[in-house]
Amino acid sequence: MCHDLHLDPLFTTIGHAIHYPHSAFLVKYLPYFSKCIPYEAIKKCDSMGNPFSKTENTVQTIKENAFRPPNLESPLSDAYYNSLLKDSIAELFVSYVIPMNILHVFHKYNRRVLVKQDLDFIKAQASSLGDVSASRSLLDRLVIYDDWFFCLQDSLRDSDVMLSHVAVQIENIKEDFDQQLMSQCAADIPQELESDTSRPKPFYNYSHYFKESMKLKVKLEHMIKEYDKEKERRKRCEDKLRELCPRADNSSAVSHQPSTSERFLLREENNNLQQELSDEKEKVKKLEQEILEKQSQLEYYRSINAMQGKRKGTTLRTLNCFPKTPEKKISFHQNGNHS
Repeated sequence: MCHDLHLDPLFTTIGHAIHYPHSAFLVKYLPYFSKCIPYEAIKKCDSMGNPFSKTENTVQTIKENAFRPPNLESPLSDAYYNSLLKDSIAELFVSYVIPMNILHVFHKYNRRVLVKQDLDFIKAQASSLGDVSASRSLLDRLVIYDDWFFCLQDSLRDSDVMLSHVAVQIENIKEDFDQQLMSQCAADIPQELESDTSRPKPFYNYSHYFKESMKLKVKLEHMIKEYDKEKERRKRCEDKLRELCPRADNSSAVSHQPSTSERFLLREENNNLQQELSDEKEKVKKLEQEILEKQSQLEYYRSINAMQGKRKGTTLRTLNCFPKTPEKKISFHQNGNHS
């Protein structure tokens, strides 16, 4: 029953709702409401029994008490993300995609991303207004559902469609889009993450975990780059010290006996380099500790995201947070090198 489900209202979409009891009439009235159907709306519908016996009253009650429009203003919402991503790929999608071919593949593999009302509407658009209009309608309807992007990519690569090159271009657009979003998130790192190096405090909204994961991932990349720079500075200091203090058995190292003033200058430079090397070692050690802490925080957020994904089914945003190519991860060895 619906009341046994534990779904985050912010991320529950029509793609979830159509598979639950008493939700068929919600699909029928989807244009009348909004793209997002919160869990409370489904629960309210479930408590009323069979909605078909009193459709008008049920529709009005749910519209007033449970439904809300998708939050297209907040970067924390799926609706915001999908809306921007849809706009980014729309031109390419409309230029190449023949909607009836995509619908054929969806039907062939029983993709549960479009309902009959969607299919009828898109077919009518194709018949009356042509493929371009139908393609735009298809994309508008697709983004309502969870996993729409991955279903679309699989369909474009199908042998009946043969648009793998379009799938690659769309994937590249999405990667650029995700990178911009990550940079945007990283520019606003919370104060508690800067000051608190202990285990992160839990949040109560899945979207926070997603956003904090993105921020930490970018911050970790910056820290690793800074770590590499400090290691290079330390190496330069060590090379200079070796030049100042040649081995005794190296006959070509010293061509003449230094004077008193030269010895004084060499000793002074040696002391300065020793101090600089000591400072660089401290910086490297501190960065190592910070990187390990940030990696620990990132793993913590990853585990939360993974649990959320299992609890409510894999979503686009969950997969988005962790690309196929993992970020560089550092492990420190006793000799000071990292891998």
